[in-house]
Amino acid sequence: MPLSEGHHSIGSPRVRTGLGIAAAIAIVAALDPRAFLSFLVRAAPAALPEYAGSGIPQYTPLTGSLALSIGPWLLAAAALVVLVVRFSGRLRAAWEPTPQAAGESLVAGENGGSAIEFLLLLPIILSILLLILETALMVQAKFVVNYAAFCAVRSAIVWIPADAPGGEARNHIDRTDPSSDKMQKIWRAAAFACVSISPHYTPSIVDRTGISDASDDQKDAVDRIAAFFPSDGDGNVADSFKNRLAYGFDSANTTIEIVAESGSHDQNAGDYGDHDPVTIRVTHRFYMGIPLANRLMGTSFGAGPGSGFYYPISEQYTLLNEGEPLGS
Repeated sequence: MPLSEGHHSIGSPRVRTGLGIAAAIAIVAALDPRAFLSFLVRAAPAALPEYAGSGIPQYTPLTGSLALSIGPWLLAAAALVVLVVRFSGRLRAAWEPTPQAAGESLVAGENGGSAIEFLLLLPIILSILLLILETALMVQAKFVVNYAAFCAVRSAIVWIPADAPGGEARNHIDRTDPSSDKMQKIWRAAAFACVSISPHYTPSIVDRTGISDASDDQKDAVDRIAAFFPSDGDGNVADSFKNRLAYGFDSANTTIEIVAESGSHDQNAGDYGDHDPVTIRVTHRFYMGIPLANRLMGTSFGAGPGSGFYYPISEQYTLLNEGEPLGS
């Protein structure tokens, strides 16, 4: 059928209109990609009782900040996939023998050249595939660390308004002291969420990362949680979780930072008002276990000749501080 007769031909008004809209959206996204992504994916407002009728803020899996965080990695993964497709085509052409016309003799060395090209392309394709796999794992880890930031800030908006046993007054936190009572509670909430992407505690992991085993108190806490998981006799989710505690609860592998926001009080000094925004940034050293990719993308733990590699993943989340109901 001629192009002019096609129902969806390029010359039809509908197609031209669609292309024009797509071009306009692409121009807007290129001029200000952050504002464009924030417009598409927005964080839900905190579900305070006076706003939404619920006392528990709900986690929004995909916020604008997370979209901006994973966007470059998704683009990198797409670019690597394109490279794999292109190299795979070359590899297939090098592997398949070139058809010869009748009576035509094969040029000397042609088969040898194809074999050399195949041997050169194969490790490149395998390396790119390893990079794609590691990138996919890191994108998954970003979602988990983002949830860890939500858990941390959810803990923060509960404990900041409280009177801590360590002497921290109501609506005050020693944000520069990681050992303060409130900071420890917030940190534990973040570390607990990061355990799911932590490696198992094994002798090889100890040699590669230099971590020590989890404390008895931490394991006892998991034992109390184990009652919520059915056991099959050979171990359950809680056993696997307990085996990952050591890495996630290592103070060097999971860290938190309270980001000062503009509010009714001086947050740089650790002072907050009721319903002030509270932002927590969580940084987790994601263990990279994919060979080659970990050396290209990661940072060494510095634990000796057989040291492993990690990539620091940082995500943050904002909720409103709890307090007296508005208008009271």
